[in-house]
Amino acid sequence: MSKKARISPRKSPKQQRSQGLVETILTATTRILTKGGYETATTNRVAEIAGVSIGSLYQYFPNKEALIGAVIDRTVEGNVRKVERELKKLGDEPIEEALRLIIRMAFEMYMGNRPLFRVMFEQAPRLERVQNIFRARRHIAGLLGALLESYGIHPRNRELTMFVLMNGALGVIQTAVFDFPEGVADQDMIDEIVRLVMGYLKELKNP
Repeated sequence: MSKKARISPRKSPKQQRSQGLVETILTATTRILTKGGYETATTNRVAEIAGVSIGSLYQYFPNKEALIGAVIDRTVEGNVRKVERELKKLGDEPIEEALRLIIRMAFEMYMGNRPLFRVMFEQAPRLERVQNIFRARRHIAGLLGALLESYGIHPRNRELTMFVLMNGALGVIQTAVFDFPEGVADQDMIDEIVRLVMGYLKELKNP
């Protein structure tokens, strides 16, 4: 990528029609990244799959970098909304079951589209999206911290505890996106992550 390459959209769509156009373009980009990876996501290919003219695409996205950066932003925002919705659905489950549901959701979110997340993790630093990802992660950590407190778990340093907890669990899942151990069933991996998290929480409750 040229140092002068633009990594953000030219403009934001204001009207419903233009919003639909941008959504179609980003959906097509996501499909291409999922099936063929980063190299296949050219602007011409995206316009073709989206069924729009290259001129319409360039109205909003000056280049491939801006397109993929927007896909990263869109995916992160969508995942945050999904987590927020799922947290609201939690009932009176015991804490281990509640955390198992959340961990399973995160696991399926990442592992359900490994090719896309590989591209995101590889390209996020180059496209200056890392801070966006961390910002979203901190937001979710705050929500999970409130969930733990609802179960009577009050860490001395909530921010530090949630940093360790989030990165411990997500670190395993994100590594699995690139290097999932052979012969390991999804359920076994989820069980191990739950064991990791519950062991940490047990230490917090019984220092």
